[in-house]
Amino acid sequence: MINQFKAGDLVKLKMNHQQMTVKGLAKQPSSQGTILIQDRYECVWFDGKNHQKAIFHHDALEWIAPFHDTLHFANYE
Repeated sequence: MINQFKAGDLVKLKMNHQQMTVKGLAKQPSSQGTILIQDRYECVWFDGKNHQKAIFHHDALEWIAPFHDTLHFANYE
């Protein structure tokens, strides 16, 4: 997996730019407890009235401002 998000990362959907916070890897109940679903992330956001949550494949998400990308900020020094 190229982009691995972690809990607390600020992301947006590529298709409609909805801004969200990554809660963590998506989980699925099983007979042996809860298992993690690789490449899918549970995200949360506020739509102005209600808190929302949904699960998205990592390809549908992108960082809003990747803090780890120092070249991104190079023009501001």
